[in-house]
Formats: sequence, C-alpha cells, structure tokens
Amino acid sequence: MARRRTVRDVFPAFVDELVDLCRRAGSPELGEQIPELPVVARCTCGQNNCAHFYTAPPPLHSYPPGHRNVVLPAKRGLIVLCVVDERVVAVEVLDRHDVKARLDAHLPPGDG
Repeated sequence: MARRRTVRDVFPAFVDELVDLCRRAGSPELGEQIPELPVVARCTCGQNNCAHFYTAPPPLHSYPPGHRNVVLPAKRGLIVLCVVDERVVAVEVLDRHDVKARLDAHLPPGDG
C-alpha cells in the first residue's frame, strides 16, 4: 500500500505559512504537527472557494468532546484548524485558490 501524502508533500509552499501562522496564533505545538500529517480526505461541499482538507478520517456527525477550532491570523483567505485532543484533524481553508488548486490536483472534486 502506498504511503499517504503529507501536508508537506501536497502543499509545499503552504505548509511553511501554516507553521508560521500557528506560531503567530500562540500555538506552535500545533504547527509542529502539520508538515507530517497525512492528507486523507477533502470537504465535499462543492463550493468553488473551499479547500478544506482532513488529516484524520472525517467525523460521521460532529467532532467529539475535546474538539476546538483555532482561527489562524491569515492575511489571505480564512484558515481554521480543527483540533481534537490537541491533534490537528482538519484544516479549513476558504478563499485561497492557490491551496485549492493543489488540493484539486491531489484529491479531485468528486473522487471521494
């Protein structure tokens, strides 16, 4: 079985920005996780501006207790980390066409 591609593999330019944004948001420990997390799925909402991706299997309903969101201080777009028990399980990205293009190439819309 092939190794799942990591955030660093799929988003080589964006990963450093995520790590820096975590540091600036006061959560450097979350930023340390991001580069090696697997990209396992994408949001299926179909919105043209959505590049939300999961680093753990998506929840069937809502996230369990221990979930929190961390809004990152991005200068472009909206970036929110979904964190469960201090592990990044998803990265919500809106209005970042550069990130969406990379996600589309890795996990084409409708392939999930």
